[in-house]
Parts: sequence; structure tokens; C-alpha cells
Amino acid sequence: MFEIKDHVLIKYHAPITEEEREELRRAEEEAEAKKHVKHTAASAWDLGTESGPTAWGMRKRDAEEKIDPDSILVEDGDPEGRIVVLPEDITAIADSAFFECRKIEQLTLPEGLRTIGADAFHGCLSLERAVIPESVESIGESAFQWCSRLEEAVLPQGLTEIAADLFHGCKKIRSIRLPESVRRIGAGAFHWCGGLKEINLPEGIDELEESVFHWCSELEEIRIPESVRTIGVSTFSNCRKLKDIRIPESVERVDFSAFYNCTGLTELDLPDTVKEVGINAFSGCRNVRSIRFPAHIRKFSEWSFSDCRSLEAVHLPAELEEITSRAFYGCSAITDLVIPEGVRLVGDWTFYNCENLITVTLPESVTSIGERAFSGCRRLREITLPAALESLGSNAFRDCAALRTVYLPDHLREIGIGAVSRDRALIFNRNGQKLKLILQGEWGDEEEEQRLAEFLLGEGRDTPAQFALLQHPAYKIPIAINYRRTDAAYDAWLSANAVELVQYLTEQNDVDTVMELIRLGYVHAGNIDPMIAYAIERKKLSVEAELINCKNRLAGQTDASDIVDALFSL
Repeated sequence: MFEIKDHVLIKYHAPITEEEREELRRAEEEAEAKKHVKHTAASAWDLGTESGPTAWGMRKRDAEEKIDPDSILVEDGDPEGRIVVLPEDITAIADSAFFECRKIEQLTLPEGLRTIGADAFHGCLSLERAVIPESVESIGESAFQWCSRLEEAVLPQGLTEIAADLFHGCKKIRSIRLPESVRRIGAGAFHWCGGLKEINLPEGIDELEESVFHWCSELEEIRIPESVRTIGVSTFSNCRKLKDIRIPESVERVDFSAFYNCTGLTELDLPDTVKEVGINAFSGCRNVRSIRFPAHIRKFSEWSFSDCRSLEAVHLPAELEEITSRAFYGCSAITDLVIPEGVRLVGDWTFYNCENLITVTLPESVTSIGERAFSGCRRLREITLPAALESLGSNAFRDCAALRTVYLPDHLREIGIGAVSRDRALIFNRNGQKLKLILQGEWGDEEEEQRLAEFLLGEGRDTPAQFALLQHPAYKIPIAINYRRTDAAYDAWLSANAVELVQYLTEQNDVDTVMELIRLGYVHAGNIDPMIAYAIERKKLSVEAELINCKNRLAGQTDASDIVDALFSL
């Protein structure tokens, strides 16, 4: 039954069978018993169906009780509510008019209709086809969201905007034609359209907004218009079959996670107009073999090209000044690297685990190399640090198994713990003299720093005895991890104190080091429970999550992150 006022379809009252009435009655009784719980996920999902029958039942009851006295009721002609034909004189469909009308399979909209409101057909799970009349001028946000069986949508010529989340979750749409008049595509418009393979983007669009094609996992090819200036947050994230993408010369910004996990891409050509590559922008593009970087870009953001495992050829732009943390983390196929003159900063973990990297040329302009910047570069044979280098981060060359000698420059003022593993390298400055360390820390005092300096630079000393003199875990943990293979005393110390050490790291919210202790086996079934309890007590959610995942793995269960990935890939 249609509820109509002034040619506006306010609400569609779907037919209700006796069984559905009984279900609604039970749902209302449960809702009455839980009056103290308002608008919670629990009350919406208690009966365990797809969208929450309790919440659905309340919406249906409210709709029946609150019919506008000035409106008229018109029979729709279908006692089962599967075929819906709107009256010819309707000019607008109100917001949520058909919200979660799950039985509708066929829908006929009249010519003369001008407006479709937000959420108008949201959750019409059985709807298979939507033909929008040419008279329609605007369609509201989420109008067809989660119409999960919708296979075809025909849009009117003259439409200027695809609203946010318009077809979000319409997993069966394979192809859609956008009118050439469209000038804006809203955030999430095609998010989770897992079956979408073909779509056109009209000229005149200046921005691809957040998550427009996020998780369109069947999308193989798309042409970005020459008018686009910004590719937004997660625009093509997890489009795993996307094979061919040309970024036009109009683009100035590629935002956060824009192409995250696009595993089908094999090469990237970023035009010189691009001024900014956002955090995580191309992370996880594991089959990309080559990248042409923009000539004028000055900074790579965190994680921007991380885990591009097939990337071999890296020719960094001449005007680059900063390579921030984890920019090329895990790019394990890179063999040779030349960092151009002008770069001042090589950030934390920047080339971590680039395990096939053999040679690195650093320019004289580099003044700072961050924590673990080249850690895990197992084939790296030689490194010449620039004369102007002032700071070398902790564990910068840790686990560089082939690296034998590192010459430290005279201007070096600060070196972190384990910057160069003592069991793998010799440490000298350019004059062959011992390096004077300047080590800073809010916990440190002069005596502790002196003990640390003696430990790091001492020759012919009983290093485990020197280690025992150190007091603070911030120094002792990385040292013990770094030198555990050189003497059993370090391994024994980590094993004996694992619970207390993880609790200390939990206080510092140092997830990376906790994960390292997990990886090395110091966290196990016999000691993990008090660690988890402490993380929960201190409300350190990131540490708690890693420890729980570890416990699940130890018990032979699946990681929560793997479950989430599996759900997203459906």
C-alpha cells in the first residue's frame, strides 16, 4: 500500500503475512523487554537474521502507527508485494520510502518522477533491476545501497551527480553506464560492488572521492578522465584484478591507500604533475615491477610503496628531499638503489627487509638515517655513509648478514642501540678512532649512558657482564634481541623475563617490539595469558590484538585479521 501526499510517495507499506505478523509480535515483545537497551547492535541482531528483525519490526510498526492523516492510501495491486508499479502522478519518492522492503523483485517508476530520496530503496534485497526514468533529476545518498541482487541499473541522461553510497554493496552489478552529464561521484558510490567489471567515467569529474571503487574486486580496466585532479582515499583499494590504469597528467594528488592492494597492476607511470603521494597509496601492489616517479615530487609519504614485492627498477626523482618511514618497506626484489643528491632524510624502516638489495649509494646531503632503515637487507655488502650524517637510528643495519664493515663519519652525533650489529660488522669513524656516542632518553643518566657506550664500543670485554650492569629495559631489550646469537646469556635473559618485558613494552605501546618477541618465540602458550591480561588492564588495544592473534595461532585457530580479509573478499 502506498502512502501519498502532494504527489510525494512518503512510505510503501508492504503486505504482511500471518507468519510475519507473528514474527513482528515476538520481536515487539522482545523489544519491550529490553527497553533499557536503545538503538544498540544487540537489539537489532538478537534474532540472528540478515539486517536485524527486531529493528525492522519496530520500523514497520512505527510506519503503520504514524500514517500522516493528510496523506492518502493507495493499494498497490500486488498482495505479495513482489511487483511494485508506482502511480503515474508521483513526482518524488521520500527518504527511506521503501527501506528494507525485501520482497520487491520488480519495480516500475513513472515518467514524471523527478526526485528519489536518500535510502529510498536501501536494503531491497530481492530487487533485480532498476530503470530510472529520464525525468529524474536527483537521486539521494544510499538510495540503492545493499540491493544485493541488483544486476542492472539504468540511469537517466542529464543526471549530474552519483550520490555517496548510491550502489554500495550491490554485488551483482556487472556493468553500468554513467551519463556524460555526471560531474561528481560521491564517496563509496560503488563500494563493495564485487561483481563490477565495466564502468565509464565522464569527462568533467575533478575528483574521485573516498572509496568510490573500494573492493570492486572484479574491475579489470578503467579510464580516468583528463579532468581529474585528485584520486581520493581508498578510491581503488583492493581492486585486485585491476590490470591497466593510466593516471592522466591532470592529477596532482594520489591520496591515502588510493591503490592499496591492487595486486593485478604490473607497472605504474605517475605523471610529473603529481605533487603528493599519500600514505599507503600503492602499498601491497605486489606484482608491480617498475614505477616511473613524478619528476618534481619532494616527499614520499609513509608506507607509500611498501610491500611492492616485485619492484625491481627504482629511479628516484631528482628533486626528492625526504623518504619517510616504511616508504619501500618489504620491496624484496630491489637489487640496486641510488638515492639522489638533495635527500636529507631516510626515515624509519624505509627499506626494511629489502632482502635482495646489494648496493646502496647515499648522497652527501643525507643527515639522518632512521631506525631500522636498512634492517633485514641480508645481501647488502657495503655502505658508505655520507660525511654530513649526524644521526644513525637504532638497528639501522640490523640483520644485514653480508655487511662486513661500516665506516662512521666524523660528524655523526647520535647513534642508536644496535645500529650496526657487532657480530657482523666493525665500527670505526673515518680516522679509525672510537665513536663518541651521544645517547638521549628521558630515563637516562650519565652513568647509564656511559655504561651503554662502553658496551657498544668496548673491545675485548666480557660483554654479558657489561650487559648485566645496564639498568633500563629500553636499552636492554633491543641489545638482547640483537646479540642473542652471540652468547646464550642474552637468550636466557629474554626467556626468563619475557612477561615483565612485554608488560614494559605494553606500557610504551611498542607493538613492533612485542611482535618481534612473538616472532622469535619468547611469547608462548606458557606465558602469554598474563601478558594479555595486562594489555587489557592497561587498555592497550593494539598490543592486546597482537597477543590474542598469537594465542589463536598457538591454539591452531585463525587470526582475526585473516577472518576480516576473508569477509572483505566475499
